[in-house]
Amino acid sequence: MQYKWTYEKWRFLILKYLSYIVGIIFLLELVVLIYVKRVDLLVTNTRTYLLKYMMLPILTNSVSLFFGYYLLKKETISDRIKNYVPLACVLVFCFVISTVHNFFLITASIFVIPVMLSSFYGSKRITTATLFMSVLLLLNCTLSTGFDANDANFHMRIMNGMVAFCLLISSYLLSIMMMKYAKEKETELSESIRSAYQLEEQLKKDPLTGLYNHSNFYAYLEDGIIHAEEQRNKVCLAVLDIDFFKKVNDTYGHERGNVVLTGLSELLIKYCEEYGHACRYGGEEFSLVFKELEISEVYRRMEKLRKEIEEQTYITNVHITISIGIAEYKSGMTAQELFDNADKAMYLAKKNGRNQVVVYTD
Repeated sequence: MQYKWTYEKWRFLILKYLSYIVGIIFLLELVVLIYVKRVDLLVTNTRTYLLKYMMLPILTNSVSLFFGYYLLKKETISDRIKNYVPLACVLVFCFVISTVHNFFLITASIFVIPVMLSSFYGSKRITTATLFMSVLLLLNCTLSTGFDANDANFHMRIMNGMVAFCLLISSYLLSIMMMKYAKEKETELSESIRSAYQLEEQLKKDPLTGLYNHSNFYAYLEDGIIHAEEQRNKVCLAVLDIDFFKKVNDTYGHERGNVVLTGLSELLIKYCEEYGHACRYGGEEFSLVFKELEISEVYRRMEKLRKEIEEQTYITNVHITISIGIAEYKSGMTAQELFDNADKAMYLAKKNGRNQVVVYTD
């Protein structure tokens, strides 16, 4: 499930802040009790007030919060069910407030809170379920007299319930709208990140062959050296050059020369597989960085590559050959030193007649 860890964090945060609100309401009821006693507005005795408006609400909410925390910590309950737990606790809180104080017109509108809060999940299903439960609880509070039957006016409660219902529907529609907006922004952001990543990848690669370019080659080589020092792994570098490539361009044109370059690039990727990183170093010169392969295995792969290139006819009746130099990383070497060794081996291959693989030795 997407955003799993974020949801897990915020489910607990909702209950945490709800517990703060429950405590604040309890203190507010205490302040109200002191005030109404002082101005002689208390319509019931102190004991009844403490029981109805303070002890019973905080006990109900505390039990609700306790079970909420318990369910969220229970590993056998699915995340889909856990998403409803904080909303259920908020609904209980709103129901308690609306029931205990239903002689205040504003209390029936408190059910907009869980509906708006449910939009945090970005799920229309969860928000719709929350709306349904809110409507049922609102209907109960509207038709019941709550704790103050003598003060309650049935017709006023019905009108109050109708207004609260309109607010509920409005909050639901606003929540749906905000979720759609958030999803559109998320899609837009994802597209922007994807475009930026694609642009970054394009800048790293040679536009003709699709291989990584000169600057990225050194970055990858240095990364391989660091990894080799830390993990005591092997790093080998192969540098190869197309033999007499200038003659190919001069004779057949640059378009046919590009066909040779792209065909060779496809084979380089094939022989690198998961162990290597192929780059176009420049012109007709290529480099391959191999990690975690013995130099004997790198030599075997390069020899197979050389033979397969020799058999190819990228240009009709013309066989291309390559010269390859291989060097192995030794502790303490720099990336430039490793490249120079492989490059020397490649030039030795050319000097010895081309179309061969030479391993650098001191």
